[in-house]
Amino acid sequence: MLKGIHLSLMIGPVVPMPVPKVVVEALRKAEATVDSAGVSGFQLSFEIEKNSPLNTIFLYSGGGVPIPLIRVVIIVTINGTPEPLFDGIVTDTEVQPGRNGAPSTLIVTGEDLTRVM
Repeated sequence: MLKGIHLSLMIGPVVPMPVPKVVVEALRKAEATVDSAGVSGFQLSFEIEKNSPLNTIFLYSGGGVPIPLIRVVIIVTINGTPEPLFDGIVTDTEVQPGRNGAPSTLIVTGEDLTRVM
């Protein structure tokens, strides 16, 4: 019998830490693609309001400056047993403006740790 599913997100330089509640509440979609023959990756989509702290959490750089090394770990816990789904680094961030009063979307894309090996 399924007792529950819980998604955990850890982000940070070198050693990722659990994200604050505001980040979890803004998460709208998490995708992880594992490819045994090629590059594995992830994409996280966050809903962001104009004054959201997410505007600065991921957008450390701009104007062609490389993104600092930011590690992301996605973990799913099923029936109390945690299972890592993905461990990688951020390679790109993008903000898609909202339309007709809708909030903007922050899209964080990354690859597995082999990117830095």
